[in-house]
Amino acid sequence: MASKIPKSEVSKRWVKVPISEHEQPSLASVLMGASVVQDTWTEEITLRDFYYQVFAPDYKIEYPFKTWAECRRGLESGEISSRREPNVPMSMMEEIGLRGYNVSLHTIQSDDGYISSIYRISGCLKSPPRFGKQSVLLFHGGFGGSASWIIQPGSRNLAFTLVEAGYEVWLANLRGTTPSQNHTKLNSQTDLIYGNLHSKILAGFYLAPGTFLGSSHNPLLKLWATIVGSPMEQIMFNIMKGKADGEPGSVAKALGLTPQNLCSWKYLRCGVCDSIFFALYGNDAMQLNYEDFPNAIAKLQDTFGLRLLIHGMQNYKNCSFRKYDYGSERNLLKYGSTQPPHYNMEKVAAPTYLFYGENDNMVTSADVARLRDSLPPKFMRGYHGVEWTAFNHVDFLIAKDADVLLYNKILQTMKELDSRS
Repeated sequence: MASKIPKSEVSKRWVKVPISEHEQPSLASVLMGASVVQDTWTEEITLRDFYYQVFAPDYKIEYPFKTWAECRRGLESGEISSRREPNVPMSMMEEIGLRGYNVSLHTIQSDDGYISSIYRISGCLKSPPRFGKQSVLLFHGGFGGSASWIIQPGSRNLAFTLVEAGYEVWLANLRGTTPSQNHTKLNSQTDLIYGNLHSKILAGFYLAPGTFLGSSHNPLLKLWATIVGSPMEQIMFNIMKGKADGEPGSVAKALGLTPQNLCSWKYLRCGVCDSIFFALYGNDAMQLNYEDFPNAIAKLQDTFGLRLLIHGMQNYKNCSFRKYDYGSERNLLKYGSTQPPHYNMEKVAAPTYLFYGENDNMVTSADVARLRDSLPPKFMRGYHGVEWTAFNHVDFLIAKDADVLLYNKILQTMKELDSRS
C-alpha cells in the first residue's frame, strides 16, 4: 500500500496543463486530479499496470504474465515488442548543445597532476550568454557523473532550470569519472594509485548528502560493508583494478546483461528493471518516468574509484565522518594516531542548505539531521524534507515532479540570496 499522497503544488500545475502525446503528466498528478482514485492503492492492480492504463494505453500489457518464465517465453515468441528504439547515445557536449544550450568543455589540473573535465553551460535562448552572470557549481553524487544532471526530458533538470533563470552553470566531474581520467603521469586504466574556497561561495545546497551513512539501510551498501575490512577487500580491489566501471564489461555485454538491455521497453513491460530498481532504492512508481527510464539508467552511474566507496563504507560501519583508514600502522605515520581523525566540521564557513527524502534508504533523514547538528549553527540556514513521502535517493535526479517539489525551492532561495548580496 502506498502512503497518502501529500497535497502539494504538483496538482495545481498539472490540472491546468492539458494532456498531450508530447507532455504527459506524472502519475502523481493524475492521482491528485482524478476523482475515481482514492488516497490508497488497492491490491487488485499494480502501480505499473495503473500507469499504463491511465495515460499510456498503447503500453498496456496485453499478456498478464504471472511469472518471469512466462514473460520470457512471450519475449522469445515475439508476443511482446518494444514501442520504440532506444535513444542514440550522445556525448554530453552533443546532447546539451542539441537541447539548445551554449556549452563548452574545460580542464582543470590539480597540483598533484590530476586533470579533471568540467562543462560550462553559459546560456540559452531564454537567457543568452553574457559577462557577469552568477555562477553555480553542480557536483554529482558519489557513484555518478555530470550526466546525472541532464537526465530529465525538456528543461526539468536542475542544471537547465538554473541556466534559464539567468545563471551560468558548471557541471563538475570527480577524478576517475569518465570525463576526468587524465593525469600528467599516471594511467587511470592501469595505475592502482590513481584512485587515491569558502570566501567565494555564496551558499551550498546539498541534496541527500552522504556525509554520515550510519543509518543507511540500502542493500547495496550493506553488501559492500561485508566486503570492506575483510580479506575480500584487497582481492576485489585488484580484480576490479581499483575502480568500478560505469560501462558494463565485455562479458555482460556479450550476455546482454547491460542496464540498457534489462531496462528496455520489453523488459519494463515484464516488470524486470523497475522491480529491481525499487528493491534497491525504494518504491516511488508515481514519480518514475517509465518512458524515459532507459535513458535515466544509462546516466545514473559513471566510473568511480573504489577508494571512494571503501572510504564511505568505513564511515558507514563506524557511524562517523573520518578521514580514510589506512590501518593502524599507516595511520600512525600519516595522521600521528592509530585511528583516522574526524573531519573538522567547524571549518565549514558558507551558508548551507540541506535536503532529504523521507523514503531515502541510502542517505536517511536521520543521517542528514546528524550532519545538520554537526555544522556551525550560524551557517546552517536550511533543513528541508521533500514534500513527497515516497521520495527516494535517486528521485533527486529523476523524479517527474522534481522541479515542483525541489528545484523551484532551491532557485527561489538562490534569488533571495542574490538580492541581498
